[in-house]
Amino acid sequence: MIPSFLFNEAEDIAHRLRLDPSLLDFLYANSKHNPLPPRDEWERHVRMSTALNRVMRIEDADSFDEFFDQETKDTAFDKVRSANGLLLLTYHGGFTGARKGFLDAISNQIPLTRLGKKSIVEDQRQALFKALRSLQDGEAVIMAPDGPRGKQFEPPKVLGKTWSAGEGAAFLAEMSGCTTAWYSVGRRDRQLTLSIELGPKFERGMSSKEFSARLYQFYANMIESQFTGDPRNIVLKIRWNKILSS
Repeated sequence: MIPSFLFNEAEDIAHRLRLDPSLLDFLYANSKHNPLPPRDEWERHVRMSTALNRVMRIEDADSFDEFFDQETKDTAFDKVRSANGLLLLTYHGGFTGARKGFLDAISNQIPLTRLGKKSIVEDQRQALFKALRSLQDGEAVIMAPDGPRGKQFEPPKVLGKTWSAGEGAAFLAEMSGCTTAWYSVGRRDRQLTLSIELGPKFERGMSSKEFSARLYQFYANMIESQFTGDPRNIVLKIRWNKILSS
């Protein structure tokens, strides 16, 4: 359960957030949430989630247990434990304030390598091959391919918008033969939820081009679902604000 003091703090700043009205109109027009609430109610949810992300920092696994719904956590961790090598995909958006506690909790279930900005900046090639060895050893690797690091290409559009992503995810998944998955943090009012959706897996006879297309289509679909689903799960952050406003 999100503590009352954090919820109250978020409520205090939510109405003062400077959010682009045109972007809000665009997202509301493309919403697939059913039932779709009235425009003003939908915006209140988006503002509250964006504000909560600003004030919420879950710093360790113990705090993670307090914030998250037990059922969704158990279901997600079952998927993590059953994978022999797991590439967990995320993006530069959503409830990033909850991410550190989630990663600490995951690392208690299975060894975890975090393929982050620092490792890629220092030595991209070395970081990728370290991650590949981890996957081949049956461990988990987490990465956000929508960042500006690594060799970039243009993946399938999100809500009709062009964006760029790194090619490393497809390389790691193909070379290791690991399970791929998308993970996301959601909100049910004052309770956070955890979701892990399994993605495509490289299979014998599949070309690299075909697998990459499937993986990045899955990834684009998952990102798009963050902006077209429940407004309580929409968190507006700089990178994707710019992409979706273009």
